[in-house]
Amino acid sequence: MSSTTSLCIVIPTFNRKRQLSVLLRQLKTQKLKDIDFKIVVVVDGSKDGTFELLASEFPEVAVVRGNGNWWFTRSLNEGCKYAIDVLHAKLILTLNDDVQIPENYLQAMIRNYSESDGNSIIGSSSFSLTEPRMITFAGFSGENLLYLKYYRYVQPYSYMEPGQLTGIATSVTLPTRGLLVPADVMKSINYLDEKTFPQYASDYDFVLRAAKKGVQIFISYDAYVFEDMKLTSQGNPRLSKNFVEYLRNIFLNRFSANYFPNRIIMAWRFGLKVLFPVYFVTALISIPYVYVKYKLFLNKKMLNNS
Repeated sequence: MSSTTSLCIVIPTFNRKRQLSVLLRQLKTQKLKDIDFKIVVVVDGSKDGTFELLASEFPEVAVVRGNGNWWFTRSLNEGCKYAIDVLHAKLILTLNDDVQIPENYLQAMIRNYSESDGNSIIGSSSFSLTEPRMITFAGFSGENLLYLKYYRYVQPYSYMEPGQLTGIATSVTLPTRGLLVPADVMKSINYLDEKTFPQYASDYDFVLRAAKKGVQIFISYDAYVFEDMKLTSQGNPRLSKNFVEYLRNIFLNRFSANYFPNRIIMAWRFGLKVLFPVYFVTALISIPYVYVKYKLFLNKKMLNNS
């Protein structure tokens, strides 16, 4: 890689001024070596003072204004298009507005990218913000096409400290919660599918489509983020008040993390067509199981960790 990397960090946000402020300050204090980067924040209709915060405390940040109906996927797409078309970025790093990062995060991510052949997407591992730390994402080691199931390197919510895992590993797919993508790959895949997946699933879909085109997919254990478990995905069964609300999010809320049609579309796109009826029935059967698992077991673990 050249001594200067044309990197642009894209952060979609909606009414999370406090969390965004923390993240932007952490980006300002990154321990960097020969890395030139710019930041694009996409504000989709926030009314909590986010615009005023950016203007007064972070004037160097480029701001893209949404109309309040972009949701996550279009917000991310618009930010990436601005970064590529206006700022001429060669690398795009997407970050969620509610994560926090250690001081060597960018250096570790770029180092890992330089170890690949360039035609690669690299995602961040993630840990709980609270202590004792729990690893919340460590990548997928493989998949079972019969059940359309991903195998995980480490079970989420296992107690683990950053540094226990190092280097990079291949992963079937990745979230956009700290995702480094070459601009050329972003354009060749035609960005994220904002029409089908306005809020959730667009990240996994994007990475799986890239993998189909021969892009290598890696998870980094050196570049990790911390996530606030209290601000996690809408529709998560762990956060549902009751089973009826959980079902409503699954079948009626298009912007829920567990929206049932999203799962079915993903099965059709990336599974074996002959097994689609099996995928459909399995998805239905898993609904009560997932609710019980999260509410009875993981909720208790989260409370103990708060």
